[in-house]
Amino acid sequence: ERNPTGEIEVLRKIIPVNESSSIEYYKNDTLEVFRTCTPYGLEDDEDEIIVVGRNFRDSSLLTCRFTACLQADWARGDHPQKDTHYYLQPRYCRNFDGSPITGNQLGRRKIVTKATYISPTRVSCKMPRYSFNMTGGYSWMERHNPYQTVTRTDVGSNEYEFDGSYQDEELGQVAGAPTVYEDYFDVMGGSYEAPIDAPAGAPDDYDSFHGKCKRDQEGKIYYLQKCHQDEVSDGRCVCRDTEKCGGDNPDFGSQFEDFWGDFIDVDGNMRPGSGSGSDALNTQKFLHQRMYGLVIDCTEAEVDGGYCDNVPEPGLRLNPCLTGQVMVEVSNNGVKYSNDPLSYNHTVESDNPEMEGTMQENSGYGDFRVDGTFTTYTYISKEFSEDTVHLNSDPEALEEFKKIKDSDRQVCENSVYGEEGARSRDTGWFEFPTLSYLQVSFDLRNIPPEMVYNEHYKIAAYSAPSRCTDEYCNAETRMRMPPREVLPCMQPMDLPKWFLDESVYKNQVVNMTMLSLEDSRVKFEIHIVHGSFVASADFFRQSATVSITRPSRAVNAMGEQLFVGSMGMLGRDNFSRRRIRKKSPYISWEESLTHTEFLFGLHYNKGFGEDISPPLNMPPRFEAYEKGRVLISMNTTHKNAAVPTVLDEFNPISNSWWEISNMYSTPNLAKEAVDMYFETFHGLEYNPPSGETFDDFQFGSFEDVILPYLPFFSNCREFDSYIPFWALLEDEYRCEMPEVGHMRDDAPLDETWERFLIPDSLPHQDDIRVVYWTDFFQFPISDECIRTVHCSYEERLETPDIVPRWFETGSGDSLFNVIDTPLDYYFFTGRETTRTQRGDNTFNKITADFIQTSDNYRSVGVNRDSAGDLDFVCLDGCIPRDMTMTIMYFQVTRIEKRIVEIELAFDGEYDFDYENKDYVITFEYFPLGWMQLIIKFAFRVDVFAVLFAAIGAFTVITVGFFWLLIRLTTQLESPPRLRFTGMLSLIVPGAFAGIGLAFIPIFTVTIFSTFLLRGYNLHDAFFPDYNFNDYEKDGGDWMLFGPNPKSEEERESNWRKMHWMDPKIDPGRMVEAQNGRMGLAFLIMGFMCIYEGSMIFLPNRVSKREKQLEAKRDKNAAKDSIWIPTVWKRSNLIYTSVMMVLFLTFIVEFSYWSEFGTYIWFVILFLKIVAQFVGTVVDNQLNEALLSAPVNTSLGLIQGLVTLSADDFMDFLFSYIVELGFLLCERVYLDPGLGDFLDFVDEQTTLMYERILRRLPKWMTGRLLAAKKEEEEKEKTDRQKEIENMVQDGAETVEPILDSYGSYCCDTMSLVYTPFNILQLMLYRNETGIPELYGIKEQDMFYYLLFALMIIPFQLSADILIHSALELYHGWKIYDYLVYTRYRFLQRETRWKGLEDSLDECIEESMRTMDQMCFSSQFYMMMTIHVNGIMYMVLAIEMMIRSQYNMFGDPAFFIVTSFVVLCIILVKNFLIWAALRANLWRIKHENTAWHTTIQDEDEFDIPGWDDMKGASHDAYLMNQRITSETFRYKFLNYNRAWIINQLPSILTPRTLRRSRPYLINQFTRILNAMNQDISSDSDKDDGPKFGIPILNAPTRKLLRWWLQQAQRRLRLREVVQPLINRARGTQCEQCLSRKLLQVELVIPIEELDERFQEEHPSDEFDQVLWKNFWQKHARYKTICLNCISMRKEKERREALAGQLKADDSDDGLDYPKDWGAVYLSAASNAILLGWYKAAQGRLFGSAGGKRRARVNIVVSDDEGDEPVQTWAQEALNLTEASKMIAVKWLRTARAKIQKDRGFEGGAARSRRAKPGDKYRSGKKNKTRRK
Repeated sequence: ERNPTGEIEVLRKIIPVNESSSIEYYKNDTLEVFRTCTPYGLEDDEDEIIVVGRNFRDSSLLTCRFTACLQADWARGDHPQKDTHYYLQPRYCRNFDGSPITGNQLGRRKIVTKATYISPTRVSCKMPRYSFNMTGGYSWMERHNPYQTVTRTDVGSNEYEFDGSYQDEELGQVAGAPTVYEDYFDVMGGSYEAPIDAPAGAPDDYDSFHGKCKRDQEGKIYYLQKCHQDEVSDGRCVCRDTEKCGGDNPDFGSQFEDFWGDFIDVDGNMRPGSGSGSDALNTQKFLHQRMYGLVIDCTEAEVDGGYCDNVPEPGLRLNPCLTGQVMVEVSNNGVKYSNDPLSYNHTVESDNPEMEGTMQENSGYGDFRVDGTFTTYTYISKEFSEDTVHLNSDPEALEEFKKIKDSDRQVCENSVYGEEGARSRDTGWFEFPTLSYLQVSFDLRNIPPEMVYNEHYKIAAYSAPSRCTDEYCNAETRMRMPPREVLPCMQPMDLPKWFLDESVYKNQVVNMTMLSLEDSRVKFEIHIVHGSFVASADFFRQSATVSITRPSRAVNAMGEQLFVGSMGMLGRDNFSRRRIRKKSPYISWEESLTHTEFLFGLHYNKGFGEDISPPLNMPPRFEAYEKGRVLISMNTTHKNAAVPTVLDEFNPISNSWWEISNMYSTPNLAKEAVDMYFETFHGLEYNPPSGETFDDFQFGSFEDVILPYLPFFSNCREFDSYIPFWALLEDEYRCEMPEVGHMRDDAPLDETWERFLIPDSLPHQDDIRVVYWTDFFQFPISDECIRTVHCSYEERLETPDIVPRWFETGSGDSLFNVIDTPLDYYFFTGRETTRTQRGDNTFNKITADFIQTSDNYRSVGVNRDSAGDLDFVCLDGCIPRDMTMTIMYFQVTRIEKRIVEIELAFDGEYDFDYENKDYVITFEYFPLGWMQLIIKFAFRVDVFAVLFAAIGAFTVITVGFFWLLIRLTTQLESPPRLRFTGMLSLIVPGAFAGIGLAFIPIFTVTIFSTFLLRGYNLHDAFFPDYNFNDYEKDGGDWMLFGPNPKSEEERESNWRKMHWMDPKIDPGRMVEAQNGRMGLAFLIMGFMCIYEGSMIFLPNRVSKREKQLEAKRDKNAAKDSIWIPTVWKRSNLIYTSVMMVLFLTFIVEFSYWSEFGTYIWFVILFLKIVAQFVGTVVDNQLNEALLSAPVNTSLGLIQGLVTLSADDFMDFLFSYIVELGFLLCERVYLDPGLGDFLDFVDEQTTLMYERILRRLPKWMTGRLLAAKKEEEEKEKTDRQKEIENMVQDGAETVEPILDSYGSYCCDTMSLVYTPFNILQLMLYRNETGIPELYGIKEQDMFYYLLFALMIIPFQLSADILIHSALELYHGWKIYDYLVYTRYRFLQRETRWKGLEDSLDECIEESMRTMDQMCFSSQFYMMMTIHVNGIMYMVLAIEMMIRSQYNMFGDPAFFIVTSFVVLCIILVKNFLIWAALRANLWRIKHENTAWHTTIQDEDEFDIPGWDDMKGASHDAYLMNQRITSETFRYKFLNYNRAWIINQLPSILTPRTLRRSRPYLINQFTRILNAMNQDISSDSDKDDGPKFGIPILNAPTRKLLRWWLQQAQRRLRLREVVQPLINRARGTQCEQCLSRKLLQVELVIPIEELDERFQEEHPSDEFDQVLWKNFWQKHARYKTICLNCISMRKEKERREALAGQLKADDSDDGLDYPKDWGAVYLSAASNAILLGWYKAAQGRLFGSAGGKRRARVNIVVSDDEGDEPVQTWAQEALNLTEASKMIAVKWLRTARAKIQKDRGFEGGAARSRRAKPGDKYRSGKKNKTRRK
């Protein structure tokens, strides 16, 4: 039958293996010992015996061990009441069932002797002496260590040093030694000494001594042996005492005994009894006979039970009372002896006493057991046997005894086939170690063609260990018996479906491969199942060849000494890997040592299946391995066209594959299955015992597997569904070398390539060459493998999946990971030993002991770029036909490799042919050269430290050459010298001090916030000794989620949910919630940094002049003011910073573009251009260089951050070099000339504008030309003033130095802040997701951090050279200026420099505050705090985006916010207090006013050398120069306005009183010379300044109503916005356009809201009701943007023409009728008028223009005619606010009149300065990150 349903008898079994062409058979190392030759000898002889057994090995540790036997138990569980020792056999080694005696039944001392190897079945040993002279001969053992065994140190010489005898006369008797063993077999009577002196006729049944060895009245020793029933019945054994026997028999002789042993009742049943009383009435006693001879007959029971010694002949035994036995064992390794049993439980034991033995007490599974074997040697006592054989007294008897012994020895040495012959059960097995790859080839071409597979013959493959259930029939009844487990399983393994398919012709060369997942033994058989072909069995003999390979190239086995080093063969390396392991007990009885297998593990995570369909070739689990933990595959090449492709059944992997809890109800049952089937893919977690609790298991998170084969690639020729990664790349016969011209590192290989000199793809170990970090630009010599595999898709190509399948993925996607370092056996299996243990878990062990970070993974990324070159769109459903997997590795040492990078590229051939399932994949495996290893960060950290130092030195040298070039080509007459140390002392201390101080609060608050949200990760690091609770790895029981969100009660806690609308805590979203809340904490910290930064940058500083002017203008100025400059500036700074945050977030998101790294050079250039425009916008927005500095610095930091997304480290270094080049050009050439260039552009634009105006008609340009003429006159006046104020010999300004050095300070701050920025990305890698999106591993981030840290000193050195180059090229006095700023900071008036109210007005207004801060440590501190705020907010937004976090819906929003704000306040106050206590930044004369140090009113306070603390000698020289008359003259002319402002603080009251007339006269002359050109500090003082409005009740009600309506309408639109978007049509309803379509509402949302409120009058807003109402009543229309703009333009024109619709009049104003008339206060009226004027200015321009004709609108009152206006003739009572507005209007009008009349010049139009003009740089500040 083709489909048999029952059992089929196997008629013939054939072992088809060709032994000559296959590997060696499995060698069983189970030691078996059968007998000794001779088996007996005298007590004082030192015989050389031969031990007959099996599996002896010629080893230096081959030993024999001898142990004295004390007693054996033959009771069978029954113990008589009279003689409790009746069934104890004296000096015997076997119990009644043949089992060896153990424990107290054995002597304590074990004597070990060295054995001599004779053959695998025989060894010889020298016997020690034996003595009967003491209590059993064992008193010595009672006082000494009984378990002395051989160790490795015992085999240093050829002979052992042992006592050699059991006698202890030489050792002496220790007085009072405790008697451990009671010797019931001492012929001397034991502890009762009376029989020694008793007469010969005394009775011998002493009550004090019981047992079977006795003396009779004559002192002869005999053995009391029970009579057999046949002996009693035939009269050979009769009772001598009729009274005691209960009968009337006569005297039966003296050789029989009674009253011993058990009794037999009338029914023939044996039971214990005393032989007297009522028990004796119905019983018959067992009779015993005395055995005096040396050789006695074995009883029938002994013969039947198999424990007759058969010594010296079968059926005989030596008298135990005259002899003593010793146990003889043999060991091959000196550790495990033949009698040591092998026990391997099917699962681990528990420490719970309620679960005795195995984990499952009532389990029906069997354990693996191998009983030990031993033999015995019997010593004969000459003294005790004297009465029988006279060995002491008769020499002839002794000689006769020796002859008999020699004869017995000759007989004993004869070979017995059953003992030493071949065993069929060991034939045909092959040892199959873990992770080995077996290939078996059956050549069936010669069998008769009529033979059909599965009908006439079958191939059977067996494996052990295995366990399965078989059913057997009762041999007598032929009834089916209940199934029982068989270990190992006798059923053959299931062969591949591909092989079993009927379309595959079997009578040819058939190949199969196997991959072992556990130490196994395999066996192949051919079964003839049809009687017609029994005679054809010989055709199958010698038809199969078997080869087994083990992984050996990842860590080469030939270099084991290089691997283990000084740790020894049993040691561990740095990764806790072991070179040697034990074999499994299933294949090695003695668990011998073997080399550990090393391979690259392939990691697949459950989460990968959410983005890409899971692979179809995931491994089977649990019961699928019951016949053997082996993966069997079909093996056929693509050239064999006779074998068709057979696909496996399409069976996609579901989530149930990952859920072990669906397979087993309890964790203990699951653990039992894991141990039985040696499963490594599971998620069980072991809970060790703690306190009073016992160990147990629980279902853990099972989301990761480590595979030895490639996932996804199934049904491939040569491999079938499983392609072992190591076997693919370590096949020396199929791996090919690259050819000449092959592309490698984007360059073709030529004939000179050194690797071509060694043609082997896998070179010999001696030929391997390693590239070390000092081998610059060298290439290694190692394994090269190019191999092509032909495969077929097993997926249903025509049916798309929900997510892309692996061949549909795009570039950048990852299929799986490869662990870069080879794993050993223990890491792959997850065990600590070869045997299963409690805590076995593969992934847990790897992550805990081996993989510390995800850097140990190498993601297999997909490259699908070739699909973009096709002529058609190739997306989902587009099938690639050619693939290339490139595996690049680092030959770390001569024996070990490490994977560096792996990529799967889909090559150019694609199609949509779903019928064709074939594809080809080429594997390219090669080592990386020195340059690529550098790029991939493959070397150690110290190597890159040296490399980074070299890069830094290169930077300094490059800039040094640049400086030298400038120095040689400078045009200065007296070029300044290079002051390196002086400049370094002026730059570095302040920068590092300020940035370091700023980091203190930043670090502190960040740590506190992180501890709040991630304390479960921090408590072990900060408090390793404190016993915190064992928190979950995901933080599920920490703070905002804890203490236990898995309980129902805790899940109801709202403040632990991720969103208010979540019904319960979702454990699956905990990580997202944690990341999002961390982003919230960063957002709060960032905003608070920006806020505090605005407070620091803009302190409450109002100059005296501003106060005086304001007091003169308005006496109420101090009481109330609408315009508060400081508040508005702070708000502007915060607003600009927030806008910059959004812009920087956009840049970061843009950097995630997949092609960003490809076009990084264009991106860098583009960002440079964008930075210029953005910087201009920021400068115009803030109007101060100091305020623009942190905002623009953050832009530079983000520019540096996004360069991390470069494709590799080489691109990163190139970008650094390009940045260095940009830096040199910008600082020296571009920036100084950029202001002039912009002025030139502005001038040319203005000229062009004027030309256009002149060509237009005058009626169009009259007003514009007039305004233009007025501006020119003002500009002319300003120029004239500048010319008059200039000194004859020209003037040098400080603005260029400020601009350049301010830009440098921003760069320095970025330089020092960058390591902290990278550190944040490392610490919060999972939260931000930036490194992962950039494809940067954690280890690589460390290298970037190291580079950022090491480049700092070199970059600072280069900066000093650049400053010197600027001095040489532009003639700037940078060093002098820095000395001056240092002096001014040391001599500041206030502790905080920014609180000084005096600014240098000779400097351009936008740069005064920056000059005021003197580039001190305070400047760097405030910069760092504000920049950190911007960067933190950018990171916060990234965290929230990655985790899809809504902070407004998070119940923990207020908790996190309050905690962070509170921490900031506390840390701020504490640090301020600490700074005050530590006298930080204490001024020189803090206790007295600074100006009190002025000596005379007419002298400058120029400090001397002692006063210049911290300044250099150059500073002192500069101070001497500034006291010259030339300097004073220039200073007076240039700073005249500033001096006037400073006069009140310079002139003392005494000077004013003494010289008042003179001073008044001089001031009058100065004022006349100034032409009344004394203006305020701001050009905007004449703008409107409103007071604080006072709102009345109607106004407040109106505003609140407006706010409520606006909020409600926003909420309404937000709810229905998805419905509105869905209603968009396919074309415009007006012009039928399909572009830029928008949805408009036919019915306004306001009208629908009114109707909704009428139908559902409720205070609470119901989203569901509103959506339903909207769907019923809303009407839409689709219209394009073009039509919308045309309509709005038409409406605008109509409005300008005055054609307003009737419904647009003010009569229809819609406001609640119950409000009544609305009366505006003066302040409200002023605000509305201000709005109105602003609107007019925006519409018609500030310069005027043609206004539209006013439309006369009749305004009437609804209540009647307009009353007579009599109020104009009445007195007005104005409020304070009205008075202020009126005064402001009057003041403005007066100022405007004065301005028109020329009393005050306006701001001149900025234009390019002509030669000789004063330097002007106010139009653009370049203080930002370049």
